[in-house]
Formats: sequence, C-alpha cells, structure tokens
Amino acid sequence: MLRLIHISVGGLLGRFDHSVAFPKDDEFVVLYGLNGVGKTKLLELTNFTFALRFARVREIPFNAAEFRFDDGTRLSISRTPHRGQLMLDTNAELKLDELEHEPTDIVVNLRRPATGEEVEDWMPHRNAAISGVSTRVLADYIEATTPLIRVGRDLFRHARTGDTFSTQEAVEHYGHILPDSFKRRAGAKVPTELRSFASDIRTRLIETQRLLMQLETGTELSRSRSAVSATVSEDSADLVRRLSDALAVNSKTSQGLDRSFPERILRAYNATTVGPQGGPEISDDMIRERYARQSEVRKRLAEISVLDASYDLPLPDTELLPWQRVVLWTYLNDTEDKLATFQPILDRIQLLREIVNSRFRYTSFQIDSEKGFKFITEGGREIQPTSLSSGEQHELVLTYSLLFKTDGHSLVLIDEPEISLHVSWQQAFLSDLVRISKVTGLRFIVATHSPQIVHKWWDRAVELGDPEDENG
Repeated sequence: MLRLIHISVGGLLGRFDHSVAFPKDDEFVVLYGLNGVGKTKLLELTNFTFALRFARVREIPFNAAEFRFDDGTRLSISRTPHRGQLMLDTNAELKLDELEHEPTDIVVNLRRPATGEEVEDWMPHRNAAISGVSTRVLADYIEATTPLIRVGRDLFRHARTGDTFSTQEAVEHYGHILPDSFKRRAGAKVPTELRSFASDIRTRLIETQRLLMQLETGTELSRSRSAVSATVSEDSADLVRRLSDALAVNSKTSQGLDRSFPERILRAYNATTVGPQGGPEISDDMIRERYARQSEVRKRLAEISVLDASYDLPLPDTELLPWQRVVLWTYLNDTEDKLATFQPILDRIQLLREIVNSRFRYTSFQIDSEKGFKFITEGGREIQPTSLSSGEQHELVLTYSLLFKTDGHSLVLIDEPEISLHVSWQQAFLSDLVRISKVTGLRFIVATHSPQIVHKWWDRAVELGDPEDENG
C-alpha cells in the first residue's frame, strides 16, 4: 500500500503556494491557518485527484500540484486553459475568477520509479452532453452500468460511499465501463496505468456537514426524489445490518464445524501421533488458559447482545482425562474459528464504546444487536439517538464513520473536526485517531482552526499561511 509523504500546490486560490510533509510512519498530519488560506480546498484537491474525479479538480482554483509517495512515485497535475496547449507556470499570477470559471483542461503526469512507468495524459474539458443521446438515456446508461444512483436532474450518488457525481463527472469517471458505443461518443477515458495507481490510494473526505445525509426514495422508476435523514439514526441502522451479517457468517461457520465435529473427534482420538490433535502434550493448563481467553471474548460479545453468556460453563476442577483433553482441544479449535468471525467488528465496537463513553458525561452508550445504538440516561431512561446534543452526535458519527464506513488503510481527509466539540473533547481527538489507526490502518490529514485540536501534537502540525502577511 502506497503512503503519501508530501503534497505541494502552487497558485491555490490564485495566491497561495503550500508544502506539506507527511512522514510515512505518522498516523496523521494537521493543517492549520487563517480563514481563506485554502485548507479545505487542499483537502478537496487531494481527494478528487486520487479518486480520478477530474471534473471536480477543474472546479478548484489552483495552478499545479504534486503528490509524492514513499516508494518514489510522483503524481503531478496542472491546469491549462481549454483553448490553449501550453502548461501554466506555477508562479503565474491569475485572477481567481479566471481560475474558477474558465474552461480548463487538466494535465496529469505519473512517474513510478519502482516499475519504470511514466504516463502523461491530457484530461480535456468536455460537456456532459453526448451527441445523439438524450438526458434520460444518458442517466439510464449510467445507472445500469455504474454503482451510481440518480438522485436529481444532474446528480448521482454512489450506492456505497454516498459521494455525489454530476452527469459530466459520471461520464468522465466511469467512461471505461460504459457501453463501447457510449464511450466513443463520450470520449472519456483515463489511462490504465493511472487507474492502477489510483486503486492503491483510497481516500475519504469527511466534510463539515456531518449530521445529515441524503437518501434516495421512491420506486426504481422514480429514484430522483431524495430525503434527508439524521446521520446518527442511519449509522445506528447500519450497525444493526453489520451485526446481522456477522451473525449470519458465524452461523454458517458454526454449522459446518458442528457437522464434522464427531468425525474429527474420532480421528483425533484414534490418531497414533501426539501433539496438536490431542494426547499427553496437551496439558490441563494449556486447555484452561485457552478456555479463559475465549470466555473473555464471549463476555465482550454478550455485552453487545450478540452471544448469551449464560451458556459459558466452567471446566471441572479435577484433572482432565486423556480423552477429555482430546475432546476439549478439538472443541477449543472450533470455538476459535467461530469467535474469529466476530473479531473484526468486535474490535471496532469496543473502541467505539470506549471513545464515546469517555466523552458522554450524562448518558451511557451501549450496543444492541436489534436497535444498534442505545443510550441510557443517569435516571435509567432510554433516549433516541437524535435526542443527543449536536456535540455528542458529531463525536459519535465521526468516530463511527472512521471505524465502520471507511475502507481500511485509506487516507482520510477531515475538515474541522472541532465543530460543536467541548475543549476537552478537542484535546483528545488526535489521540483517538492514533487508536483508530491501530485498528484500521487509516492515515489522516486534518484541517483545523483550533489549537485545542493540535493540543500536544505541534510537531505534526503544518501552518498554511500567506508569505506576504507579516501578521499571519
């Protein structure tokens, strides 16, 4: 997995040149600075570049940018006026309105020393309209061949990530999987080498608006209607689905092991060899230690109502007979496989509960396999997730998103995590990211105005400023 180690951008917002080092072994880097220096735009530029969403890249006012990686790979992107063929000088002075509104082509250069690859491609500005294809037919093709669902006249939503695409973006980004006749008229194609590179760099942009999410509604023939729902409620329902999926996998694994259990017991007991299958080399202490570890896992699963701890019976206090050791060791092997089906989700749930309960002062956060999120007040009353304060909802949905809704080992770009959070919660935020990174493998670029977010991590903070502003 490639690791981003440096970003440089020239002419951001027509004014700023920024350089951000991101050591490969660091879990995060923090960007801070005055309003208007381009923190959010830098996050967007990074996200849309790695996602190969060049229609969105064109909308960002900048001249050129370069991204460097730990294996020596370099990805450069530059803007050039659509009517011209010359690259922009990164030091050229352009008016902001020219950067934002002029039709623009994007030139991409990828160099990969490890493989000897070097590819340069011109991503021309194009209109979404395709000759001879109606808007409705275009939308139908996009929905039929891509993961996108139409939610508006010129708007599509990715079924899994929730990212939105304009029609032009959809044609450009998914041109390689549209029907051949469609691709020829669209003229949309990203080089194979660039797509291969992008598959190693997953990104997720978490924007400031986090408490509401858009959903598609209606029948398949009328999916352009949309509704807005509280993110905390949708996350609660999402957790129920994930727990249900984990239980289904566990049930299938358990059925397979239970069917073959008698045969494996007989085979182990009749084996002439000793060792892992049974016999004198498996001691009582080994069995009791392993049983205790598994009991602890069952206890954790019972806390989230996945297993019933009442069936966790103790082993006899007397010394075990050889045949008992054979049976119990086989049983423990099976239990290991069964419990392993829950381990990925269990580690995440445990960390979610630890982080949230360390913040919430007057409400206890619990997990229920049928309800998802469960909140109990000091007086013992259960309240709905939407009854939480905005700060509590921000804390919960951001943590949940990182643990459950972001692909492992992704680069996550977080804009203003301090929104609605108490000072003490802000101070703990980056320490939480370190813990989350250990479970998920995620790395983070965080943009903030708050010194409380940076807290004790100033050695990992990069100031974005204006070199001409002596009072910055």
